[in-house]
Amino acid sequence: MNFLISGTVSMGLFFYAIPAFSFVEFTQPRSSFYLSKARNSISFKNNCSSPIRVAIHYLSPAGQWRTKAWYSFKPGELARLNNIESKNRYFYYYAEVTDGTGISWQGKDLSKKVGDKSYNMRKIDIGPKIVNWTQALSCPKSSEKSLEEINSKILLLESEVQAAKRALKPDGMFLVPMELSVECALTADLVLSQYKQISLYKKKFKEKPYPRPAVGNNCEKDKALSRQQERLRALYKERDRNLR
Repeated sequence: MNFLISGTVSMGLFFYAIPAFSFVEFTQPRSSFYLSKARNSISFKNNCSSPIRVAIHYLSPAGQWRTKAWYSFKPGELARLNNIESKNRYFYYYAEVTDGTGISWQGKDLSKKVGDKSYNMRKIDIGPKIVNWTQALSCPKSSEKSLEEINSKILLLESEVQAAKRALKPDGMFLVPMELSVECALTADLVLSQYKQISLYKKKFKEKPYPRPAVGNNCEKDKALSRQQERLRALYKERDRNLR
């Protein structure tokens, strides 16, 4: 997939992004080209509707190649990379969306390890006279639209699940006990609503779907399945919240 990438020169006030990983490499490539004047600073602009994280490999003013990660960017956020300065006109980066959709910005110019995993990085030439560089990252519109549709359906199914749960436990002090056949039918409806929402979470996180449960044959089994799916649903909701 091809993603829109642009770089610009920018001046003014900035927020700073701080990495969680840093590695120093004490080797200097022969192809390095130094700028003769001021040091460069690097910023990233997240033009996607999902959060992004960035890893960068750059030549420090002391002549050491450093790898730093991860810098996190909320949707629409512009921030300068904290403690990143260089006299070199080239830097490398890898970026990815953290909502599980699999969108990433990578290249074949350099492979660097962050933790225990290697990432293919893209080389950027910021030119011989640029002081402040902004790298903009934009997601493909088709992916943005697809993700918005999934999120919208998840919200609708949340309302459906809550309605099914309320039907099983109606408010009131002097209610006639619910007939078993009605309770079993409502439980089956709840199981299917939970299943549909879990399936959308799996689709969003690029996970394999699981088969549609057979309901309506055994009320006690349906109740047990409902409790199991409710726990799974809560885990997916928490995971989704942490990625926003």
